[in-house]
Amino acid sequence: GQVALAHFGQDQIDRLNAQGDQFRHILGQAGVAVNGLGSLARLAVAADPRQLWWRMYELGVLSGTSGLMALSTPMTDQDVAIAADAVARAVGQATSA
Repeated sequence: GQVALAHFGQDQIDRLNAQGDQFRHILGQAGVAVNGLGSLARLAVAADPRQLWWRMYELGVLSGTSGLMALSTPMTDQDVAIAADAVARAVGQATSA
């Protein structure tokens, strides 16, 4: 914790925030309503929250029950794209069921 924060400077903060912007952009391009700031994103979709949570979980994405997600510092841009794709698929499955 404290050691990690000592090495977490403005460059890393900017990178993580940019990844959050990209995550939300990918989801928006896929037609998924999402809002957030920095590394946080919250889905704003009309789907059963329980079903959506399980769909995302099955696809490897863990979120809060309210659809809140946070990117993690070790994530790469590829990880972010994979997660965004999984979320978009889960939303598609949960809203069409």
